[in-house]
Amino acid sequence: MTHDSPTVRLIGYDPEDERRRESLFSLGNGVLLLRSSMPWSEADGTHYPGLYFAGCYNPLQSTIDGEIEWNASLVNLPNGLRLEFRIEDADWFSLDAVELLHYEQRLDIPNAIMCRSMRFRDGAGRIATLEEERFVSMDAPNLVGQRLRLIPHNWSGTVLLKSQIDGSVINDNLEKHADYAHKHLDVLGKGTAGSGLFLEARTINSNLHIAVRTRDLTSTPPVDVQTSETEERRVSHSFVLKAAPNEPIILDRLMAVCVGEGVEVAEEASNVLTAADAYEPAQQRHRLAWQKLWERMPFAAADKAMEQAQHLTLFHLLQNYSPHSIGRDVSLPARGWQEVYRGQIFWDEMFSVPVLSIRYPELARELLLYRHARLDAARDNARKYGLDGALYPWRSARTGAEETPRFQKSNINGHWRKDHTEHQAHINASIAWDIFHYAWASGDEAFLYDQGLTMLIEICRMWASLAVSSPEDDRFDIRGVVGPDEFHTGYADRSEPGIDNNAHTNVMAAWTLGEVLRLLEKASEKRDGTPQVSDDEKRHWDHISRRLRLCFTPDHLLAQFEGVERLLELDPDSLGKGSADWELEARGEDINHYQIFKQADSAMLLYLLPIEDLQALLLHLGYEVSAEQLHRSVEYYRSRTSHGSSLSQVSYAAALSHFDLETSYNLWRKALAPDLDPKNSQSTAEGLHLGSMAAALDVLQRHYLGLTVRADGLAIDPHLPDELSALEFSFHYQGGRYKLKWNGSKLRLSSDGTDADNLTVFVRGEAQQLRAGQSLIISKL
Repeated sequence: MTHDSPTVRLIGYDPEDERRRESLFSLGNGVLLLRSSMPWSEADGTHYPGLYFAGCYNPLQSTIDGEIEWNASLVNLPNGLRLEFRIEDADWFSLDAVELLHYEQRLDIPNAIMCRSMRFRDGAGRIATLEEERFVSMDAPNLVGQRLRLIPHNWSGTVLLKSQIDGSVINDNLEKHADYAHKHLDVLGKGTAGSGLFLEARTINSNLHIAVRTRDLTSTPPVDVQTSETEERRVSHSFVLKAAPNEPIILDRLMAVCVGEGVEVAEEASNVLTAADAYEPAQQRHRLAWQKLWERMPFAAADKAMEQAQHLTLFHLLQNYSPHSIGRDVSLPARGWQEVYRGQIFWDEMFSVPVLSIRYPELARELLLYRHARLDAARDNARKYGLDGALYPWRSARTGAEETPRFQKSNINGHWRKDHTEHQAHINASIAWDIFHYAWASGDEAFLYDQGLTMLIEICRMWASLAVSSPEDDRFDIRGVVGPDEFHTGYADRSEPGIDNNAHTNVMAAWTLGEVLRLLEKASEKRDGTPQVSDDEKRHWDHISRRLRLCFTPDHLLAQFEGVERLLELDPDSLGKGSADWELEARGEDINHYQIFKQADSAMLLYLLPIEDLQALLLHLGYEVSAEQLHRSVEYYRSRTSHGSSLSQVSYAAALSHFDLETSYNLWRKALAPDLDPKNSQSTAEGLHLGSMAAALDVLQRHYLGLTVRADGLAIDPHLPDELSALEFSFHYQGGRYKLKWNGSKLRLSSDGTDADNLTVFVRGEAQQLRAGQSLIISKL
């Protein structure tokens, strides 16, 4: 792989790495997401074609471990880009049947186009070059374009091209889901239309209608056209073309994909193709539309590997969530719009909101509107647990109901166990953090005091009812939850799931209560019609925010949860290569007996909050905790963490930026763009690590460069590693445009003059004024 930053380029074909590349080179526009599989490929051990439509979920019933379970999954749609060819009477082309003389695949980030090129010699000695390019239109969100170019070099003859829409696809990209039902589509109709094909389908239970329509155009008139509809769930047509040495044969294909609740999607797909005209103008419009978006994501660095990683992050964020997502009532899945985690929504927008809020605040707002649209479902979920307010689920899809599966299967011995991770109530604090971060960055008071405050009040009511008073010491306990660690879902000697007084959960609950109380004070001064919260309720929230319990070990470490110090010690490296919980389960043991953690948990507090803010919050709770205690706590848990999540090392990098910059930076570099690393081939093959990619950029901007948004101005408190090379990027803050530039010794914050007023900037806590069109210089300590 080369580090030509605007382009990700891979030389050589590696079938064992092909699925990772399909995911790495995937293209989207916030509505469609297309894996970059070979045009002729079908799902097998090497390839997995995948086409997805944001928010197109379908629930299926499966029998798991003898019990009925329903799971909502993002649906793999009919493959409308299937294209095979053969030369003369040879077999259909396959890379396995030819000698590859050259192979190259490129992701052209500035134009959002995927290209591949190969030169091959077949068994008859014929040499040819085959080139493919494709785009998912950022101009027309339901349109995809593909061009195939075949250049004979030392031969002439005929080439048969077979174009197809394959409706027999299923969801089958994850081995762990093999026991579940995976056929989501019924084919309703198919056929030919002029120079193209059409196929209509419907999801089995959510009753969403899908229309896929294609149009093919060849560079020379075909000698013969053969149409075949012989297979039940596929439709195809074939072209016979004449080939001559060094004269390209070109097939242009445009595909329209529409999804909706009625049969009118078929007409919509037809209209999309009509409006698209031809391949070249459609691609030109796509490139212009994409470039306008990409202009708002400038990032440059002297370290080209790091620059490429950040370009890839920003690219894939916009491919999965773009202005076309606005108004569609969708969020951003943890691993993008692919099948991993069934394409469901977790807490991962918490890592994307800080990145988007200062670049595309309207996209961050849309992520929060997805949550607001499911507030009633969150209220229903709270009632299920006997709680007030709203309890957002750990995993959600179309309806907002809890989608966490009831069982998980061991990939070591095939055993099933109950999944209790739905008890991760901390996601509600994450949503609150997202609301405040977006509002502070954008200055969007209309959202904050309307939809935002409505959600925040209901989340506070949930925290207030979840916190149980302990009169003997005037403390409140939050029991029966699961923290970000996820390994520890209970106590070995207790039948009920959940742990008690998880530090991350309790601290962020207190943070939410305190911030909302302050917001309510401002709201009463600024706006009429503020949602009503009684004085008694406010006093109760304030009391809880001061008296939530935190636990400490005998060595004065912040206990990740109550009783953690009583668990047995075990070196994570002593286990096998599998997930630590399953490795222990295979031995007949329970990870709840051991101090082994999946990922950062209490250390996440230092990812979210500046250390001074965290210490002030802990003091507000009645605990005086020194920086030295926090550092020891972070290192204690890090040494016992298996890093079973891509978010783990980058979260520890953030936490350690306050204490040990060298270790922090080393962890951060390891976490940069995990999908570029072939070592992660199996994981990336299932979907991109969007959350950790965004988190790495967030650590760079909020922790190393120290750029933090506040309601009353920007804060800059840099912790700059010695190894961090020069870089710069532009961003938005409350309507103004700014640039932050690091030259290796100084930071320069510049205003481009679009902001009418001076900007208050808190430089290492000291308020300074940045005038429109001027700059501030911050030296490295």
